[in-house]
Amino acid sequence: MVDEFAAPSVWAAVGRTLGWQGSAAANQSCNARGGVRLPHIAVPLGTYGGYDTDPVAAYLPFFGAAVFLGGKFTPFPESVLRQRYPNHGAYVRAVAHAANEALRNRWITEEDRDGYVTEAARSRVRK
Repeated sequence: MVDEFAAPSVWAAVGRTLGWQGSAAANQSCNARGGVRLPHIAVPLGTYGGYDTDPVAAYLPFFGAAVFLGGKFTPFPESVLRQRYPNHGAYVRAVAHAANEALRNRWITEEDRDGYVTEAARSRVRK
């Protein structure tokens, strides 16, 4: 399942990072719309946040900055994974399709594509 939408405004992402009102447009996976859709975004296992505001990490000098800028990943519950990917094979096929699309668009190399597919096959998703 590949999410295809128009790119969000760069200024919306900058504004959100700086704490301005508003947010970037999101797709049905609650991930930012548009941009380059690498396989882990096109076939999501959760929601990727633009930044993390963990209050504990904020007090740790270098680690806190890395957490803030590195973003946040919130995995989908099993019920959502079951709806998106009825079985492990469906998940692997979706990743392979997204990886082939990324390769076709020259966003990744053949080695990257093979890595995405291999890791999807090795994963425990819906096994």
